[in-house]
Amino acid sequence: MALSKPRQAAAASRRLTIAWYGGGMRRVGILSRAGHWYKSGSSLVPIRWVFLRDRNGTYRDEFLFSTDPTLDPRMIIATSTGRWNLETTFQELRAWLGLETTRGWCRDTVLRLAPCLFGLHTVVALLYQALPEAKRVGRRTGPGRWG
Repeated sequence: MALSKPRQAAAASRRLTIAWYGGGMRRVGILSRAGHWYKSGSSLVPIRWVFLRDRNGTYRDEFLFSTDPTLDPRMIIATSTGRWNLETTFQELRAWLGLETTRGWCRDTVLRLAPCLFGLHTVVALLYQALPEAKRVGRRTGPGRWG
């Protein structure tokens, strides 16, 4: 059986409205299939892949993968978009507080430093959130930049 070309497959995608980053909803087109992934030194690993296209045109096309080929594509997308808060927390800890820098590669340092950095990040975020809107000065626009 011949596989369709990527453009043909993308045109045949299903349209859904799904939960999106930050708690909103988004209209998307998806295409999903089960397949295999080659893992060097091992056998083929069964996967489910999902091609995701934002119908609004504001988010890049994305491929998502799961090693559980029985998962519903909606669950794969929800798992990926649900990790957004966690991923941005790690990104901010790396950018602002030096998490995972070379000075923290020793096992004992990691065991001491990482919880302290997460705690500091949490305290600062909670203090900022506790301020009345009128008292919040500036806003974060990216690592090292305040607007």
